[in-house]
Amino acid sequence: MYKQKWFGRVMQVLDACLSIALPVLMLVAAAVWSGALGGRPLVAETPTADETSAEAVTLLQSEMKAMGWGDCLVQQVDSVTWQVVENEGGTARAQWISSQKIATDVQGFAGATPVCLMLSPEGKILKVVPQEHAETKDYFDEAWQHILPQCEGKTLAELDAEKIDGMTGATYTSQSLIKNINAVKTHWSQAEQGTEQPWNFGWKHAALLLTLLVGGVVAWMKRKAPWMRIIVLVLNVGVVGVWTGSYLSLSQLLGWMEHGWVLAMAYPAILVLSVSLLMPLLGKRKYYCNWICPYGSAQELLGKLPVPKVEISKRGAEWMTWIRRVCFGTLFVLLWMGVGRDVLGYEPFSLFQPQAAAPAVLIISGMILLSSLFVHRPWCRCFCPLGELMDMANPSVRSKGKVSQCETKIKEDQDGK
Repeated sequence: MYKQKWFGRVMQVLDACLSIALPVLMLVAAAVWSGALGGRPLVAETPTADETSAEAVTLLQSEMKAMGWGDCLVQQVDSVTWQVVENEGGTARAQWISSQKIATDVQGFAGATPVCLMLSPEGKILKVVPQEHAETKDYFDEAWQHILPQCEGKTLAELDAEKIDGMTGATYTSQSLIKNINAVKTHWSQAEQGTEQPWNFGWKHAALLLTLLVGGVVAWMKRKAPWMRIIVLVLNVGVVGVWTGSYLSLSQLLGWMEHGWVLAMAYPAILVLSVSLLMPLLGKRKYYCNWICPYGSAQELLGKLPVPKVEISKRGAEWMTWIRRVCFGTLFVLLWMGVGRDVLGYEPFSLFQPQAAAPAVLIISGMILLSSLFVHRPWCRCFCPLGELMDMANPSVRSKGKVSQCETKIKEDQDGK
């Protein structure tokens, strides 16, 4: 009997590992099309230190003069990075990074659109300067004026959380500029991983920990009053979504696969992901969807308002689940073909960062929330690719076969079981 129990536990652990490995491999396969995995190029070689860029150095000297840094020294770090240090003591004031040799496969409408970023030691963007390009001046200026305010004055962590919104009327140019900026961000992150990073633990992160703790305690309670559930939902929307922006998204997970992460910047979202993967193994199915996701929580809160509801039959719930699976499968086929990245920009989670979201995304997100007044969690049950991916990583759900955790029953969502 003891051997049977031991063997059963081993098989459960193996099943859990395989369950998590499958979605990870799917993300890896999608990330390969970007030409990088974990922040490392798969094809292009790392530029050598003697391949200097005279244009980048000239731009740096011009910016230093404009900022009154004429008494500072410039030291080359690698082929694309220069460090600005003070004469006395050699204190670092900024790093100047060019995308010219680290984004060689990025093209705009008429060719490459390299940029230079000046970053403070803490990772704050002080300056963003374009290098020589062959784009049409009007289109380039329009895209640049749209992108520049979204970058300067922000830290790389804020830029990573908010994303950069492209310019609809100058798609090729704006997308190439965004990719060049992201390439610089990745290069800086890789270089800084070997040095001590500021953790910047503050009230936001304390609030996030408290929210996860409250959700975990309520989830484990056998008897819980409805007001407890409402408190958790409100905290999820207010803290996880609006205040800290630590929610998960498929585009974020794919970005981690492609570019890696700096732990000091990404640890709040990594903490959320860790809790989301651990709790189902302890018996709490659909934990992220039920107990953390701010967008799902917003839908459920709106669904509690006293308005007439649309009753969904069991057959209808099954159709909703199959629609979600078809959307998920189609999306990943497009990602594996290297043409599906733009679709991820329409995930409604960016509603919590409206300053960085495209108007179309805000409209779609608002319409989904409006429909949740009448239908229980329509996005979660019918479309959410992240929810489907989390199902695959959850052995207790995957083993159910036909019925996924999003269709188990509306009552299960409401009770949080």
